Amino acid sequence: MTIAFGQAVTGFALGDLTVTGGAATALTDNGGGSFTATIDAAADGAVTVNVAAGVAADLAGNVSAASNPFSVTVDNDGAAAGDHWAGQSYEDGPAGRDDRVRAAGHGIPRSAT
Repeated sequence: MTIAFGQAVTGFALGDLTVTGGAATALTDNGGGSFTATIDAAADGAVTVNVAAGVAADLAGNVSAASNPFSVTVDNDGAAAGDHWAGQSYEDGPAGRDDRVRAAGHGIPRSAT
């Protein structure tokens, strides 16, 4: 999953991801406020990822807003060939603008990035 703050930030770490129904197992800083997280589902069912408010700050010291929850349903038992988890992202917009989460794809494997 991609987490995009829209500008360079400091302080964001793997422990800042709250995952229900699974676990965040890796976080890569891609630079410029873009991060890639690996989310492993514990089992088939709902997996929800949240980023709390204040976990990162831009270079001017402004802290991040909370994300909207991002949820997907894992169904590996009925997965068809080619099912994948792609295009998920959390974006932290400018102050006063709602954060948005968008998704594409149809189904996810137990471990996805």
